[in-house]
Amino acid sequence: MTQTVQAQTADGEPPVRRAAQVGTIISVVILGIVSLIGILIFASISDALPAIQSTALSAASTSVTDGFASALELVPIVMLTLVAMLVIAVVQRMRVVG
Repeated sequence: MTQTVQAQTADGEPPVRRAAQVGTIISVVILGIVSLIGILIFASISDALPAIQSTALSAASTSVTDGFASALELVPIVMLTLVAMLVIAVVQRMRVVG
C-alpha cells in the first residue's frame, strides 16, 4: 500500500490555506498603502498646477478630479470584501476543525 503524507502546520492546517490567508491580509495592507500614496501624489500634483483661466480646461480638470474621486470610492469596498473573505475562511476553518 502507498500512503500519502500531507504537510501540515502545528495546528493541523495545510500550509497552502494558511498562506492564502496571509496573502489576503498582505493584499489589504498593500491596497491601503498604495491608495494612500496615490491620494497624496494626486493632491500634490493638483496643488502644484497653476490657476486655470480657460473654462474648457477647467471643466476637463474637474472631470479628471471627479473621475479619480469616483475610482477611490471603490477602494474601501474592495478592502471590506477581502476582509470578509478572510473572516469567512477563518469561520469555515473553525467549523471543519471543531
